[in-house]
Amino acid sequence: MIGELLANQEKKATRVISVIPHSYIEDTKELTFQNTQLAQGFISTCIKHDQVTYDFPIQVDEPATKTRTRGFPKYISRVQLVKNGVFQGAPIELAEGESLQRTPDDEANIIGLNTFIAYKGGNSLKNATALRLYRVINDDIQGPLKDYCVARVTVNDGYTNTHTHYEYDTTTARFLPSGVTALYNKVSIFPRGRRATCQWPHGVLLL
Repeated sequence: MIGELLANQEKKATRVISVIPHSYIEDTKELTFQNTQLAQGFISTCIKHDQVTYDFPIQVDEPATKTRTRGFPKYISRVQLVKNGVFQGAPIELAEGESLQRTPDDEANIIGLNTFIAYKGGNSLKNATALRLYRVINDDIQGPLKDYCVARVTVNDGYTNTHTHYEYDTTTARFLPSGVTALYNKVSIFPRGRRATCQWPHGVLLL
């Protein structure tokens, strides 16, 4: 059902973007590829974008001439994120020239459950000159990864609160390939007793 809905949305759309006497430009976007078999968190598609100019002669009995705009057709690869059977926002366009369309000559599947490979430099994966691996993490495939760390632990002994503060060195932090777990090479721990804020007006001596 999701696949049918996406196909209906972008099966083919044509519009006239310029009209002058005896001439007009026709802009067409057509769905040429769609993969929904393995993807759980996304649907991948490829859109063919074409522009053709039609020039009509003054003499009615003469046929119109068709001229394709320079640089067309273009093939646009898109990823539509899906969660619980519902589309999440607008489709995300990959970088220009990146393709995720599998051809009959490709023996390997380039789309997995939450990952896919986009290639550049050829019309199929085996002729590619560059590859990029994408992974769906936190319902997105782009932008910085976020980690929500424990900054303070408070213990109540029945009489008062005792606080311990944690500070993380993010300059050397790394994420595991899964994109879920962050690793910190340096974490500073500050027992502050009853003070709920981690402020050091006279500096800190680390031993």
